[in-house]
Amino acid sequence: MKNKIYNEPYFDRIGWILENIEKSQLTSIEALVVLQLEHMQKNKIPFDLDVLARRCKVDVELIDLILESLRAKDYLCIEVQTSTIVYDLEGLFDHPETLATTDEEVFRIFEQEFGRPLSSTEIDKLIDWLKNAGAQFCIHALREAVMYRKLSFGYIDKVLSQWLKSGVTLEQLNEGRRNDDAND
Repeated sequence: MKNKIYNEPYFDRIGWILENIEKSQLTSIEALVVLQLEHMQKNKIPFDLDVLARRCKVDVELIDLILESLRAKDYLCIEVQTSTIVYDLEGLFDHPETLATTDEEVFRIFEQEFGRPLSSTEIDKLIDWLKNAGAQFCIHALREAVMYRKLSFGYIDKVLSQWLKSGVTLEQLNEGRRNDDAND
């Protein structure tokens, strides 16, 4: 449970769920249930199946079926802890079809290259880059900064901005084309 990017206080789990609904293969009603579960747990709102059913505007039997479907997809783990039921959505964030693991790897790669933990400002910037450019673009920009020995977030930001502005594709970057020859 520790050392997972999605358990860090700066990680927007609800935003991540909304961004990755399609990749996670959630149905619309499953997505609604997942979002309600996450919201209620984050805000420490007490709930049970009846409350969840009312919030989703469906009957309890359907909620029960949806929870079972989420368990079958390995997105949800339901545990009983000292007479309390705990709904754990870590399976959704760890699932191979979703991006949380990839994003987590990007954070680790950046920390390895910088040789230190990232500051909160750098984390916010990297989250923004991941949202706007994607993990692979971030890795390519980091490689470029390392290659030119200009390892700074400012340099990486300029590289990513230039690539996005000029329409550089991931295919071009994978072929070894960098910001100096991207417009060829």
